[in-house]
Amino acid sequence: MQPPVADVQDVCDRIAILYGGELKVMGRVDELLKAQDETQIRSSKLSEAAVKDIEEVSKKHGANLLNIDQPTANLGRFVPKTVQESRERPGHRNVIEGKSAT
Repeated sequence: MQPPVADVQDVCDRIAILYGGELKVMGRVDELLKAQDETQIRSSKLSEAAVKDIEEVSKKHGANLLNIDQPTANLGRFVPKTVQESRERPGHRNVIEGKSAT
């Protein structure tokens, strides 16, 4: 039985992929998985004016701004964080109303 590819990614620094008896790729996992045709920028919360400035600078340099969004967490981190905050601030409730799906 072969291990799932995700497991291999977790334990290997370097990989080689053979297909049809030929070596197709070889290298460090982190380098192979980088999107070569995109750049990611992370920042603290930006104002609408700052986002517009970034869009203009991107266009000026011939880039398409693909996405400006807030990153999401996973429940494995979100739930313990919420519990810790609840311990620190009893009675405080944080309700976030999302956009409705259309």
